[in-house]
Amino acid sequence: MSFEEVVPSDLFPIKDVNRRKVQEAARFAVEWKNKGGHRLIYKRVVNGLSDNTDSHAHHQYYILVIEAINDDGIPWSYIAKVKHFGGNGKEPHVFSVEDVLKDYKKH
Repeated sequence: MSFEEVVPSDLFPIKDVNRRKVQEAARFAVEWKNKGGHRLIYKRVVNGLSDNTDSHAHHQYYILVIEAINDDGIPWSYIAKVKHFGGNGKEPHVFSVEDVLKDYKKH
């Protein structure tokens, strides 16, 4: 099932991207991407959207713009689509982590 199929259409800007749950989701997304053979180094969350304005909700869906150092040592932006399950011991579920400029880079 894709992210678009499970996320409500109403998404809200994340007011505080430094919140623990947002940071956990972003770091987990970078770790997930690295399992595919990349060597990204997490730097920060630039901004993002969430399906819920209640930071204490049981689970939240995020679309995050993440800055990470890429395989070439260059700071780069990635869009991560993540479901965070809160504090119940389940790891976040990553739907995708994509290079923001993937369609524009020459291969």
